[in-house]
Amino acid sequence: MAKLKLTRNQLASFLPDHETVKQFETLFSVVDEINTTGYNDAVLAAGLADTKAQQALDSIERVANENSLAALSPAIENNNSVFTDYIDFAQTGPHTNTPGRLAWNQTDGTLDLNLRGGNVTLQIGQEQVVRVVNKSGGALVDGQVVYVSGAQGQRPKVELAVATGASSLARKVIGLVTEPIANNQEGYITISGMVRGLNTSAFTDGDVLYLSATPGAITNVPPAAPIHHVVVGFCINANPAVGEIFVTVQPGYDLEDLSDVVVTAPASGNLLIYDAVAQVWENALITAGTGATVTNGPGTITISATGTGGTVTSVAQSFTGGLISVAGSPITTAGTLALTVAGTSGGIPYFTSASTWASSALLAANALVVGGGAGLAPATVTTGANVVTALGVAVGTAGSFVVNGGALGIPSSGTVTNLTGTASININGTVGATTANTGAFTSLSYTTTLTGGTGIVNLGSGQFYKDATGKVGIGTAVPITNLHVSTGDQSTNRLRLQNTGTGGGTFDIVGGQPGVSNAGLAIFDVTSSATRLYIDSSGNIQLGAATGTSQTQVKGTGQETAALTDAGNKGGSIYLQATAVAAGSGGACLFGSTFGSQTPFAAIKGFVEDGSTNTTGSLRFSTRNATADTALTERAKFTVAGDFLLTSSGGLGYGTGSGGAVTQITSRATGVTLNKTNGAITMFSAAGSAVAATFTVTNSTVAATDTVILSVKSSTNVYLMFVTAVAAGNFNVTFQTTGGVSTDAPVINFAVIKAVTA
Repeated sequence: MAKLKLTRNQLASFLPDHETVKQFETLFSVVDEINTTGYNDAVLAAGLADTKAQQALDSIERVANENSLAALSPAIENNNSVFTDYIDFAQTGPHTNTPGRLAWNQTDGTLDLNLRGGNVTLQIGQEQVVRVVNKSGGALVDGQVVYVSGAQGQRPKVELAVATGASSLARKVIGLVTEPIANNQEGYITISGMVRGLNTSAFTDGDVLYLSATPGAITNVPPAAPIHHVVVGFCINANPAVGEIFVTVQPGYDLEDLSDVVVTAPASGNLLIYDAVAQVWENALITAGTGATVTNGPGTITISATGTGGTVTSVAQSFTGGLISVAGSPITTAGTLALTVAGTSGGIPYFTSASTWASSALLAANALVVGGGAGLAPATVTTGANVVTALGVAVGTAGSFVVNGGALGIPSSGTVTNLTGTASININGTVGATTANTGAFTSLSYTTTLTGGTGIVNLGSGQFYKDATGKVGIGTAVPITNLHVSTGDQSTNRLRLQNTGTGGGTFDIVGGQPGVSNAGLAIFDVTSSATRLYIDSSGNIQLGAATGTSQTQVKGTGQETAALTDAGNKGGSIYLQATAVAAGSGGACLFGSTFGSQTPFAAIKGFVEDGSTNTTGSLRFSTRNATADTALTERAKFTVAGDFLLTSSGGLGYGTGSGGAVTQITSRATGVTLNKTNGAITMFSAAGSAVAATFTVTNSTVAATDTVILSVKSSTNVYLMFVTAVAAGNFNVTFQTTGGVSTDAPVINFAVIKAVTA
């Protein structure tokens, strides 16, 4: 029998709404099925010998009725495509989301399309999403900001974006994660539109949201340079559970991102200067010209003039008071000022008043000049009371001193009252306090004792200096301590201790780092040319080393084994030795802080086990249990046999920061990746089963010889969990329920115990 052939457009031309059209399409499908089954029933009923005649007639009548109904019903196209001028969607729910389903969203006024995986629903025309591959090295969660780091498998690769670092990464920000995406797995991110179900309680409705300096995070605080200014979107609903963000990424740009700007190796003081040839703006420094210097600093440019040069447009000169006259003044363009000095030959100028000069008369040769008084000319005299006569002529014998009134001759004794020149003089006796303070000895020798008072001794302009209090300075005229040595370089700022006896050596106490810098203090072995002790300017101490970054560093030639021998080298070592020999004695390393009076809060102690021979011992670890305690409490020890034992009620395990967590997606057979020595695995939510199943945990910390321990943290059903295989980089988890088939998501705790086979 022929099928009904009415199209949806034909039905819509006379039916009131799309719901009625759908009902008629369902009716036609039923009629098509009835036509076939009805005829088959009639043939079967007629062919059976024990079938009642009335049953056969009933079947034939039913077929006739069905044919009549089919003749009055419109036809439908039963294929995989629809050609129509519109599609109506029900505007009232509820609609159940499932991948590939298209339904009307009355709240947003558009169509919802549930995407692959079922976690993301796309609002048609109001947002854009893209499927990506997570290459961040960890799981991505809703609301994190990502950037495109490349491509893989015809998908963009994304990683967590951050507002610091290279500007090229800030320009690659693409959007927000809109579903959980495990590492190396695919998922959706929103590049435009709404992301819902977030914790936005830190923001206010309408806030502009920016990329944070924390990887993947969002902030409502505008970033300050040099942090990149990347707008992520706007806070639409501030709520700790159902917050909403409208995504509209607007990458921030640096100056060098402009098409006509070229920035190369920027430095303090750079300015943008236009290059008309290349037609670009370029960074450059101001060049200092003649008579100027340029100093570039962070955010500053200082331009200073050098020298005293300049241009004079007019020069004028005049002189009053006599003796000097000026010609050629003023000069406005070019010329010469002529100064003429007038006076008496052989005379000297003198002031006739406070502001006028004059010249004296000719002064007699070889005579003394005597002042004339206020306003009067000076004159010369050759005789008179208390006047030295003939000072320019030697009166005594050759080599004699010229003195008041005559010649002293060549004395063998006497008092020298003033001496100039470079002659050598032997002085026997005392140089008294009346000795003149002018002149200098080129050499001074003495045969007995050179004594003096508490006065200052200054030899060589501070090369050797003794002040009035007895402080001695070498290289300084201002000694601060009893002995003060001051020079400008570590090569000379030294005190030398030299032992010339058998086996002796030479050592320098050096103000600086020998052969390196002027910072710090060192003891330098001159004989071996090696620094034995160095204290740097920060107070760090190096023993046997010239440099270091630790507060105390010991350097030397030690043994290349952990099993130290008694006869081997002990270089590069610190030996803590107690004077007692009884059991329990031994050196210790104490740990404390500025609190308390040198009271330690922890210690590592060497513990003598055999008090008779003092050759065997253990290593003990102790801490202070409470601030009121007056002694430390032992917590653990390494025994003589090499065992590590806990000796208090504390536990042994991993600390905060060493673990991690991961969630299984897709199914309970899907592998997970967690590169931690311990942590938690949340299994995929599904019904429990008594049939054993296995999934693989990829973990780079696991070696093939390690032991992995499992425990069930939480679940609805009762589970058995086993580690059924351990290999380098992974282990298998096999599980099954012993009771209950409820849908749950068990959480498994695991820990890796490191082990070896030899």
